[in-house]
Amino acid sequence: VDTNLTPPKMPPKALPIEDAELLAAIAALTENNADFTRLDLQFKYMGDDALTAVLAPLAKNNTLKQLLLSNNDLSAGCVKALGGMLAKNRGVTELSLGKNRLGNDGVLELSKAIASNPVLEIFRLGHNGLTNEGAGELLDVLNKKAKAGKFSFEVCFNGRYVQNDPADIDTLEIESRPKSPSKSTSTKSTAK
Repeated sequence: VDTNLTPPKMPPKALPIEDAELLAAIAALTENNADFTRLDLQFKYMGDDALTAVLAPLAKNNTLKQLLLSNNDLSAGCVKALGGMLAKNRGVTELSLGKNRLGNDGVLELSKAIASNPVLEIFRLGHNGLTNEGAGELLDVLNKKAKAGKFSFEVCFNGRYVQNDPADIDTLEIESRPKSPSKSTSTKSTAK
């Protein structure tokens, strides 16, 4: 099994669960294959049902470190399975969920599992339909986790990019990214 399994980019809604690479990945996860440390499923547009099939063996897997799920047409419908996996998994240290459709409710539900997972160190989330209110609640949870130990995050919402500074856990970097990159502004604020 390729330790850096990167499935080919496919058009939206083109991934059947019978996809050979996906089934190979599920088998490697089930076997706790020590050589299988990174699962890159970005741009697979797999949706909630296919992701649920991948997450089932991950609950008991402790060898996979990176789980990259950006651009997969995921909605709040997969959050229960994703949260359940994070509650039990003690291997995944990096989770990327950018450019999906989780929304406020999905992201806030997921943040509970992130807060309680002791091994997750890196979390990336952007362009998931978060409002300012939802992002504020999420950032509160992520900041508490960052202050409790080794944890970094990047969140993008409503044209703003927020990341914590692992070297200074009391500082958040908030960057507004207007359409013209030359007009970008960056500020540092003290997290409460």
